Amino acid sequence: MLTEAQQDFFAGNGYLVVDVFDQLSVLDPVRAEYATRLDTVIDAWVAAGDLDPLPPGLDFFGKLGHCYLRGLDWFQPLDTSLPGDEIAPDTPMHFGPAVFRLLTDAGLLDIVESLIGPEITGEWLPAVPACCRIARKPRPLSPTVSLTSHMRSRFRSGGIVLLHPLTPHCSLANSTGGFRWSFDIRFNRTGHPAGRAHFPEFVARSRSDPASELHDSRAWKSSWEAARAVLSRQPHIHLHRWASDAPFCA
Repeated sequence: MLTEAQQDFFAGNGYLVVDVFDQLSVLDPVRAEYATRLDTVIDAWVAAGDLDPLPPGLDFFGKLGHCYLRGLDWFQPLDTSLPGDEIAPDTPMHFGPAVFRLLTDAGLLDIVESLIGPEITGEWLPAVPACCRIARKPRPLSPTVSLTSHMRSRFRSGGIVLLHPLTPHCSLANSTGGFRWSFDIRFNRTGHPAGRAHFPEFVARSRSDPASELHDSRAWKSSWEAARAVLSRQPHIHLHRWASDAPFCA
């Protein structure tokens, strides 16, 4: 749980950076799961003739960079969501058990409960060190929003930045020469709209009805597969409320 001082800081500033995840028990399994997933995707590309066999000795990010430089869509096969663009019956996505354990981590849900209460249904989680730019005070979004008055937040692997939904923020330019990797996770009070009603949601925590909580990653995966089958037969639903060149987003 967050301390009273941390909750006050979040209420007054619209953000909070905290360390949450244990590397060995939570993040390492996620990294291993994604390494296996990427190898499966690469094998399919090689078999289809879209990619030559990779040079030996490449690590996860080396393989990712190799595929990126060859113009292959590596992002969607690794994404834990359906895309905001057109959805096909075979649109690739990834919903593995290690990612599900991350989403339902008790320490993470304790923090979320401190801010939105004990009825929780899906923060930014870096798997490598990351940084972002955050406006100093939360305010209603409007066409005049800017980040001229901002602070820079840097956090370690295993840390999260909690963001109020009305806090403007953006990533900083990547000057590391390597990849940055994060998860953008949304949690809502159960029963409140998440803004994407056509996408699945699940009860991550419920103090009033613990039996409603989902603990089966296979059921989570199946819910997204069922949504993909339905949405691929329906007109496209636009997710983004602003153009890609707008000075703000949410």
